[in-house]
Parts: sequence; C-alpha cells; structure tokens
Amino acid sequence: MVVWRLTKHTALILLVTGASPSLACPAFMGADSTPEWVQSGAPDHLRLFTIENSGGLPQWKSLPLQIDPMTEAGILDVARTVAPKKEPSAPAPMSKHDRIVFEVNEFGAELSGDMAMPCNTVQLGEIAAPMRPAGRRHAYLALCAPPATAAGENSATAAPDSIGAAPRVRHDQRGQKLVTSFFEYNYLPTNQLLFRTLSARMPDGRWVNAGSDSDFRLRLDLKKFFTLNFTNNDVESYVEATHSGNVGVVGMINFYLRLMMFKIDLKMATIAGFYERSANIPMIVDVPMPANKHLNNGSGMTYTYKLDQTKINPTGYPLSIPESNAELIKKGPSELAKIGLGNCSGEKCVYRLAGAVDTEKFVLDMDIPRTAVENGFFPLYVADVPKFKESMGWKVNKEEDEGRIGFYFENSGLPKGRFQMDYWIRFASAEENSVCPSPAEFKRTLGHPAVVGGPAGKSTIAH
Repeated sequence: MVVWRLTKHTALILLVTGASPSLACPAFMGADSTPEWVQSGAPDHLRLFTIENSGGLPQWKSLPLQIDPMTEAGILDVARTVAPKKEPSAPAPMSKHDRIVFEVNEFGAELSGDMAMPCNTVQLGEIAAPMRPAGRRHAYLALCAPPATAAGENSATAAPDSIGAAPRVRHDQRGQKLVTSFFEYNYLPTNQLLFRTLSARMPDGRWVNAGSDSDFRLRLDLKKFFTLNFTNNDVESYVEATHSGNVGVVGMINFYLRLMMFKIDLKMATIAGFYERSANIPMIVDVPMPANKHLNNGSGMTYTYKLDQTKINPTGYPLSIPESNAELIKKGPSELAKIGLGNCSGEKCVYRLAGAVDTEKFVLDMDIPRTAVENGFFPLYVADVPKFKESMGWKVNKEEDEGRIGFYFENSGLPKGRFQMDYWIRFASAEENSVCPSPAEFKRTLGHPAVVGGPAGKSTIAH
C-alpha cells in the first residue's frame, strides 16, 4: 500500500502572472546556514536592504523579508505562529530551524566604500543571488536595534515593503481564496490542496480562468484481493495553523481519511506555501511495505483538472514529461522506468510541463530522485483523461472526465521506505530555464558599524 504525503510547503495548481523578465520564485535560506548573530536575533529586528542609485548617489532600499517559524521536522511551529505576539522590547528569538524567505528580483549593487548604515544597525551581512544580472546580485541583511527602521524612516513613514507593509498574498478564509495581484486560488473547503477555480490576471488587467475542478484518484490493485479506489471525497485536509508575511502565506495542513463512518487521523502534516507568482510543493511518498509484493501493475495516482483557457505545450515549449502509455504501464515498472530515466542527470530527475493561459506562460517542474524513477515512479502526462482510463480498462465517466488533463504516477514498483519529490509552479517568461527556489546564499558578515544607533553612522567596508 502507498501513502501519499505532502510535506513542508503544497495540490497541483498553475500560477501565472503578467509579463516580466524577473524570477518568479522566492529564495529560501535556512537560519542554520547563517551566522550566530542572525540565529540569536529577533525576527522583528531583522531587515533586508539593497542598494539602488538615486540621482547618482547610492541609497538603501528596503525589501520584503519573511521569517517562517519552523520545527526540526520542517513544519510550522504552531506555538510561535499562533501565540500572542510578544512586546517589541522582548521579542522571541529565532530558531536554527526557521526559514528566511525573500525575493531576489530587486537585489542591487555590491556594497563598497563608506556608506551610512541602513538602520540602527547592530550587525550587517551580505547575501548574493548568483543568477541575477551583474550589478543586481546583492542584498544586505541587517540586525537593527529598536526601532528597526531604515535611515530617515519611522514606523509611520516606512517605505513600502518594510515595516507594516501589506502582505503580497492575502488569505480570504471566509471566501476560501488565496489572492495576489497575479492570481486567485479558490480551494475546496474540505481539501485545501484541491481548487474549485484558478484565475490569472493578464497584463491588460483581464482575469482569465486558468483551470477548474481539480481532482485526484488513488487506485490500488491488490494481489490476491480486490481493488481499492480512493478519491478526494475520502481524504480531507484542514489548515490548522497559518503564518503570513511580506513575501507569502504558509499553512500547516493535516490529513484525515474517511472510511465508512470513521474519520482517521493520518498523522500527516504539510506546509502549503503560496507566493506572489509561484508555489512550492514538496511531496513525501511513504511506502510502508514493498509495493511490488502487494500491488499489481496499474496501481497509482491520477491527478486531473479541467483546462478551461489553458493551452499545454504551445509552440516553443517542448514537453519534457513522458506521455502516458497504457501498454508500458501494464508491462511493469522496469519497462516504464526506461522512458523516465531519460529525464535524469546524476541522482536528480526533472520533469517539466509548460503552457500558456491566454497570453501568459507558465512552467511546472517536478524533481524526483533517480532511485524512485528506477522503480517506475515519475509523472506521465495524460492529455485526454477519458482515453487514458479506457486504455487502462478503467471505468469512464464521460460527464466528469471530459475536457480533463492530468498526471499519472505508477506505484507498483516502489520499495519499502520514503522519498521526497519537489515541484514548483511558476510564471516562466524569459526565465523559463531558471531553477526554484531562486538560488541565494549568505556570503559574509561585514561586521559592526563604526557608529551604532544613529542614521548617520558610517562604516568602511573592507573587501
């Protein structure tokens, strides 16, 4: 038997945005990859700045920064998420397990020479984003003494995306929606990982329906037993804690299985993350016993949705997910793996689906470990759900299945154990070959400023 487990961040959706050459995915940086002064600081006192040219002079610009409180297991720390906010004079420190989240699109020049510190700076560190163009690769993480405002700012006049800025992703719990200026995700009340509708905003301001009525089916054809079929009606998910910041919204979701009159806690938790123009969806596949000893070929999961105004694989976007093939599936995981391994480089295998909603493009990448692909587990693109079901000998519901596309994952070859797959959905534009999350790393601590506490304080930065 195979248990699907979504963990750390989120259901398959397509997020699209208006045209822009910028990177759509945020950067993730673990607190444990930063110096002690970051880890021991209070999140409320950390600020992110970049340097921009204004009238020929370099100036600090405040950028969005978000600290997600996490546990060692990689899920939201509920105690720190839902507990009453502490007074600014005694904020809670970070944990080494926390995740620092930011966008790299507005990174700027590298700091050199003398320059006033960006806030009441206690420490200053440099972050680099190697995929950004030259001259736009650097930002600076500052630990600020209260008040944590930029030079010349106060809490009432702080620049956009600094203290008190409105979040870029809004969660409308009553309307069951996640909304940004680029997309609107309307989820099912009993399963937030499936959407009723997904709408995308075009550059001219029009809203276009990108997809609707997402669904999944898990089919387990047991040897020496009967076939079990589970649908989204059998598995419920509920958001049990959320955390919102300037960059996105993350929620801890728990899963329950409905079996006849019983509601069983599956003891699974995931972090569903939504950002302004993308979503990250890591997934853990947990196999409690060798599938090849208990499942017949053709046991797997199908995730589907209605295309609406979405086009898959338009001109110029090669399909790099193998298309579904019932004959290969029936031959078994070993034969199936032969086509899946074509997407592997080393121990990592990447499967990409590209498309367009009206005039806007999107890219969906799935990263799966080679060991899973060798056992026949990888996405097969299903271009026509009724035809696929018919070729597999499954029951077809014309009314429900017509107009759907999706993905099929064969489970029958999986060994006992667990592995993680990861996928991102993002707007592609000129960055269609980029990777997610956006690469960024903490490069160095620049040290204490020569004068701490005054906006005119300067420090000579030694390179």
